[in-house]
Amino acid sequence: MIASPSATDFRPPLVPRVKSRALALALALGVVACGPQSSQSLVASGKQLGAEGNSKAALIQYRAALQKDPQDTEARILLGQTLLADGDAAAAAIELTKALDAKGAPATVLPMLTRALLLSGDYKKLVITYGDMGVDDKAALAAVKVNLATAWGALSDPNKSQAAIAAALAAVPDYPPARLLQARLLAAAGKIDEAKALVEKALAADDKLADAWQLRGELLAASGGNAKTVEEYFRKALEVDKRHISAHGAIIGARLWTKDIAGAKAQADELRKAFPGHPLSLLVDAQIAYTEGDLPRAREMAQRLVRYLPDNQSVLVLAGNIEADLGSMVQAQAYFGKVLQLNPTVVMARRNLARVEIQLGQYGKALETLKPLLQATPPRIDALALAGDAELRQNNLEAAERYFAKAASQEPSNERLRIATAVARIGRGDSSAGFDELEGLSSKTSETYADRAIYVARMKRGEYQAAQQALDRIVAKEPKNAANLELRGRLELARNNLPAARAAFEQAAKADPKLFSAVTSLAAIDQLEGQPDKAIARMQAAVAENPKNTPAWMALAELKSKADAPIEEIKKLLGEAIASAPASSAPRLQLIELLLRKRQNKDAMAAARDALAAMPGDATVLEAVGRAQFKAGDVEQALTTFRKLVALAPKSAIPYLRLANVFSAMGDRKQAESALNLALEIEPGDSSVQAALLDLLVSSNRQSEALDNIRRFKQSKPRQPVPYLLEATYHLRQKNIDAAAAAYREGIEKTGSSELAVGLYNLLMQSSRNAEAEQWAAGWIKKHPQDIAMEYQLAITSISRNDLNSGEDRLKRVLAVQPNNPLALNNLAWVLATRGKPGGVAYARRALDLMPDDPATLDTLALALAAESHLPEALAVQKRAVGLAPSDGGLRLGLAKLALQAGDKATAKAELKGLQDMGARFPAQAEVSRLLQGL
Repeated sequence: MIASPSATDFRPPLVPRVKSRALALALALGVVACGPQSSQSLVASGKQLGAEGNSKAALIQYRAALQKDPQDTEARILLGQTLLADGDAAAAAIELTKALDAKGAPATVLPMLTRALLLSGDYKKLVITYGDMGVDDKAALAAVKVNLATAWGALSDPNKSQAAIAAALAAVPDYPPARLLQARLLAAAGKIDEAKALVEKALAADDKLADAWQLRGELLAASGGNAKTVEEYFRKALEVDKRHISAHGAIIGARLWTKDIAGAKAQADELRKAFPGHPLSLLVDAQIAYTEGDLPRAREMAQRLVRYLPDNQSVLVLAGNIEADLGSMVQAQAYFGKVLQLNPTVVMARRNLARVEIQLGQYGKALETLKPLLQATPPRIDALALAGDAELRQNNLEAAERYFAKAASQEPSNERLRIATAVARIGRGDSSAGFDELEGLSSKTSETYADRAIYVARMKRGEYQAAQQALDRIVAKEPKNAANLELRGRLELARNNLPAARAAFEQAAKADPKLFSAVTSLAAIDQLEGQPDKAIARMQAAVAENPKNTPAWMALAELKSKADAPIEEIKKLLGEAIASAPASSAPRLQLIELLLRKRQNKDAMAAARDALAAMPGDATVLEAVGRAQFKAGDVEQALTTFRKLVALAPKSAIPYLRLANVFSAMGDRKQAESALNLALEIEPGDSSVQAALLDLLVSSNRQSEALDNIRRFKQSKPRQPVPYLLEATYHLRQKNIDAAAAAYREGIEKTGSSELAVGLYNLLMQSSRNAEAEQWAAGWIKKHPQDIAMEYQLAITSISRNDLNSGEDRLKRVLAVQPNNPLALNNLAWVLATRGKPGGVAYARRALDLMPDDPATLDTLALALAAESHLPEALAVQKRAVGLAPSDGGLRLGLAKLALQAGDKATAKAELKGLQDMGARFPAQAEVSRLLQGL
């Protein structure tokens, strides 16, 4: 369901229509048949027809006048005015631009031209081309400034929007459209009462303002007012102005929202009578068909609308909803993505895009999509729930728990507040009482918040049987939700029960064929079982069944890459992915990343240029272009690109951070520092920016400035671990171990951060204070038995002491809670291979899935393959690792050893000779000499 179009989507025609279309046609034909006429007489005829309500015939006359005299500015203005009145904003913008170029009076043309650009969604052209153009007439200037203010609002720049409103009010004090736009901006900021006050003031001054009556109804609806009264206000707008088309749309939208289909249809009939052929009529018909469940008919009408209004946000959201319900997730993703490119503030498009990305298994993208909604104050409940779902499906249980608890606490229902409280009690260690509370709440409601909280908490603790019981309740309450069956598969994966996991994912895919994430999970199991060919065949079947399944093409390319397929084959697959969704940036970005990973920088730049040509306004593409240029050594071009990125994404710190990196590479520390300070103005708490600034200040011998900066950061974020971590890092660079330890301890006391606790442990170990470190870690684990970060660090310590038995046990405890921890997977694979135990290959493959083309992970996989007697594959994998990091002597030594095991003396000798030529740059020359002597 989509909201009804707002007043900024469609406006009423400027002239009425006659009731009889036959009469209209007869009049038009009669006028044309009267013989040769001058352009002036044709214009006069068009005006008369327009006054009589026959806009179609008037358009014929104006076009005929322009055929006779293309320089007739009056005919051009009237043509544009009539097109705009009839709802063809794009065509109106073309004609009115020509009129302005032909020296048409700006006071006459500009209000209509800026309105046409606004309605056609061309916000950037509106603000760039006409943002500073002056108009002598004050009323015209006020109208233009209101259109500019609306465009700046759509471009998410409230400061410039407010400035344009102020300019409109300076031209015409208390100008009603400006006051009403102020009210809309206040409402968008959640200040409903203030918005209502402005509307009431406008109506008190003039109760014949149709827009004010409609906005009064919208504000009442937004604050949960009576539906009948809301509609009365909309009808008052129509009473004041029978041609107020957006009031028709508002009434229809309100009736659709309350599922009054019959009432919506009746109002739609009224709309068609008043405005035959207007695009809003088609949009309403598509909305009604969608609400009734007639998806094929809704799709046909939506596609027509998209062709006619390609940049209309309401149309694109509806089209996306229809495609999602029909199972065409990739097309839905493209529609929602385009809305956000046009206007990043459309909440419905952002939320629905994230939901589609979760269904496609693109969990990281979904979290990125949701970020603006999660950063709102307060964060949206639906966004929190979606983020929790995305994290849950990635087995990021701590993050999922945080999101579900926040979602419960934001809900005004006391029951959900009790759920949040119970979750907090479990987190504080009062697990028995917390679980009892949640179990009691679960039994009293048909909602699944409590059950999901139990499921996540039990999974975190490795209590899989109890987690299964919670999941059983979720499935019982939501039997048609296939995503819950997918969760069962993930539970079985955590138990390492691959057959049961496979069965659950197959059941989920059968229950909902649109759930592509279940298919990707099945492919992951194929790989875990050492059957990469089966995983590839699965994806090949997916693209054969639906060649428009872009994620399947992308997954197939990734699987082929892991199988070390030729780069040309992988590029061809990604080419198919791009062809299947030309408007999607995802496959283009994957191609760029692949080429950068393979060190094919020139090809990466070419792919980046192609992506930019296809999507010139996409910030993620522009960022990838800049990175490709930087890696290829084209520093000046990268600088230009990142400056463009600043203009395209002015509210993001990332462009400034990228600029700082380029300036640092150029040795321009002053410019790098300036860029970092600009980044901090946007995101003061960004740890990567703070760390980069600290590094720059310290390397410039500006220690006191660095320390002052850290202290200011601590004062602004006293309950966050990052400032304390940076302070410890600073002291370590000054070789002041005691000060670094003090920073860690202060941070731990104030934040309870696991990251800081691990940092202190490592610091004590590295400074040979082993007994103190072990005592500290033991005390911490006793207080925080579920701290996986500390458990992992203790595992690494055990391995460094060659206590592989303890290291193995600890790593398995880590993976019980975080089954997708790539470092734990990689290290456990190494331990098993070193101990000669089976299972290392499976763990190494899982690690490689999470860190594709990582040389160290490939090295571990090769070691595990050799340990399990798969020497030919081990040799191929190690060669791949060396190809990715040819200057890594350790990898080359590993390749030489594997070659010796496989009897390939020629390869072994070549690698050892190369290492010998490195001399002191490779410290293990004694081993190299020993191996060479043995050849």
